[in-house]
Amino acid sequence: MHDLICPRTQQPLSPLKVGGILIFFNEQVGGVFFPQNALKDFQYHTEKRGNALAKHLQNIPVKTIDLKARLDCPSCSNVVMMRRFFSLLHEVEIDECPSCGGIWLDGGELSQIHALKLSRAEREMLTQAKMNEFRIPVIKGVPHKHDTWSERRSILLDVFEFISRL
Repeated sequence: MHDLICPRTQQPLSPLKVGGILIFFNEQVGGVFFPQNALKDFQYHTEKRGNALAKHLQNIPVKTIDLKARLDCPSCSNVVMMRRFFSLLHEVEIDECPSCGGIWLDGGELSQIHALKLSRAEREMLTQAKMNEFRIPVIKGVPHKHDTWSERRSILLDVFEFISRL
């Protein structure tokens, strides 16, 4: 992996291994870049890795930043990250790269995710509930007497079929 650049300050990100997982952070703004799928090991408030990282990041003062600014992915060149909600509760917004799946958390966002106190099971139940909320209902009407009719055959077709059998 090449040198990663902070999307906020344009300075190189520092590599940091937490519980054997490599992440990248910026001491100036307290932002953290999680390569693809790495956030899953830090997102729950009950996990040691996540708590250790959140505690480390709390020592860095959170600076006021423009959350509406478009960020370039630290890992992919010329790819703009998309801003989305972390969970279906719509409490915390994160930046995710549509190309590599990496996630950028600004200072304080990991603590906000932990404050949700969602377990894996609760998160799955919430996802399922939201999916059911937007599922298209199946509407069945009263059966009609013509529902089972097949297409009428023409008399001419029957005549030709009769002649072909002779």
